[in-house]
Amino acid sequence: MNIYCAGILFKTAILHHQKSIETGISASMHRAEQLYQASLQLIVGLPRSNDTVTLIALAATNNLAQIEFEKGLVMQASERLRFLVHLLCSLESTAGRVVTVDEFHGMLSNTLLANGVSSSPAA
Repeated sequence: MNIYCAGILFKTAILHHQKSIETGISASMHRAEQLYQASLQLIVGLPRSNDTVTLIALAATNNLAQIEFEKGLVMQASERLRFLVHLLCSLESTAGRVVTVDEFHGMLSNTLLANGVSSSPAA
C-alpha cells in the first residue's frame, strides 16, 4: 500500500514543482519539497528490487537536490547528491532495466556538475 501512496505523492509533487517553475510561486515549490520528502519516507524499507521504489527514490532525490541548490542549501543538496550517486552506482549493472542508459548518464552528470569536477595540479 505504501508504494501506491508514495507514487501518488510523488506525482503530486511533480505537479507542484512544475507549477512553481512556470509561475515562480514559492509556495508551490515548498509544497513540492514536502511531497517529495513524504514520498521518500513512505518507501523507506521497501525493497529496491522493485522498479517503482527505485524510480521514486532516484527522481525524488534528484529533484530535492535541485530544489535545495536553488534555495542555497548547498550542504544539504550535496548530501542528497551523494545518496543519489550511491543509488546510481547500485543501479549500474541494471541501468537499462529501470532507467534508460541516457537517463542514468544524465543523473550522474547532474551529480558531477553539482559537486564540481576537480583535478589534481599538474606535476
